[in-house]
Amino acid sequence: MEKTLIFRSVDEIRLKKLLRFIIPTYLTSLFTTVYTIVDGIFVSAYVGTNALAAINVVYPLVNILYGIALAFATGGSALAALHIGGKTCLCDRWKCTCRSSYRWKEK
Repeated sequence: MEKTLIFRSVDEIRLKKLLRFIIPTYLTSLFTTVYTIVDGIFVSAYVGTNALAAINVVYPLVNILYGIALAFATGGSALAALHIGGKTCLCDRWKCTCRSSYRWKEK
């Protein structure tokens, strides 16, 4: 198995490099939370408490679907990165056909 680590060693991990990966995930979570709070305020103020109750009943289902979608997106992006950055087609491993017109050239 070839080495596919982001950091070569523990000494190479620095706060700046780590924040580059943490900040987008944190901002996504922050904006989702702020959106939910603001949406609840507007719905309760302008539509009513029954509508707010309906949103609160459905919200766990939305979170579950969001989690499933995030899992597929993360896995898909990891496979795409391995396919783009690797020297062999990942589809050869799973016996499927690669539809990419780009062929890797061996050095």
